[in-house]
Amino acid sequence: MHKFLLTLLSVLLFNYSNAQTEIDALRYSNQNIIGTARFSAMAGAYGSLGADFTTLSYNPAGIGFYQFSELSITPSITNIIATSFYGEERAIDEKFNSNFSNLGYVVSSPKTYSLDKSGNEWKRLNFAFGWNKTANYHKQTYIRGNNSNSSMIDNFVSNAQGNNIDKLNSFTELLAWNTYLFNPIDTIDNGNYISSLNSFLNKSQEKLISSNGSSGEYVFSAGTSYEDRIYLGATIAMPSIDYYEISTYTESKFEDTAAHLEYFEYKEELSTIGKGLNIKLGAIVRLNDWIKVGGALHSPTYYDMEDEYSTAINAEW
Repeated sequence: MHKFLLTLLSVLLFNYSNAQTEIDALRYSNQNIIGTARFSAMAGAYGSLGADFTTLSYNPAGIGFYQFSELSITPSITNIIATSFYGEERAIDEKFNSNFSNLGYVVSSPKTYSLDKSGNEWKRLNFAFGWNKTANYHKQTYIRGNNSNSSMIDNFVSNAQGNNIDKLNSFTELLAWNTYLFNPIDTIDNGNYISSLNSFLNKSQEKLISSNGSSGEYVFSAGTSYEDRIYLGATIAMPSIDYYEISTYTESKFEDTAAHLEYFEYKEELSTIGKGLNIKLGAIVRLNDWIKVGGALHSPTYYDMEDEYSTAINAEW
């Protein structure tokens, strides 16, 4: 028997102003507790405590607490373990990543000045600029198992039924058609197809999903304090998104030897780059030496995002 390998690729580039699916909306709106070691140790409950660079992305009034200039650098190490179950199979995978959670500089001006004749003083005018990470996308998941009930080819055939070849989806069914994973029932192009494989015989199925990247925001902040009782701050933030995912689904070890199919794999790649803009205003009031009350207003974030999406099918006969 002669073996041959077929590979077909389809690529799509597009811009969008809204998330394409609910998965995209969840991924890019979900933020982790990431920042300085102090901020992370407090589980992000630092909005009214102040004097931490990460708070500039949450309650910028915290900048008013700084009495000295400060350089903030926070390296981070993550190791995410993912466990999957498919039928009776259990698989474990993990991904290690080292990076920075934040990098920024605060300039503190401790000079006092008064806006009226009462002698009440605004005690600092502080500025800050830098970057805070808001989400980590490094993750890897591996799924495997045996299946004697269905195949991905069944999905290709079901979606293709009733469509002529020139109407097939170029990212899925057309790739499967061109790699001979399914064939026409008749000699004419009338939209009737049949799988090249007997789906009810046992086969191995596995999927590897690996993602990289992060989201964060560049912050430019200013703030002050009044009599060390009232703290006010504002941040102009420019969020950024850098996401890459590659997903590879494979079927192999077919009991249906009549088809002469060794294996096939369906690969998807997604790369997303995004940038945005938002404004944050914050205030903190020190009621006494033990109680502080704080609040912040965040404008919506307006993103400009670009996706590059591609699919490919490799089949060895």
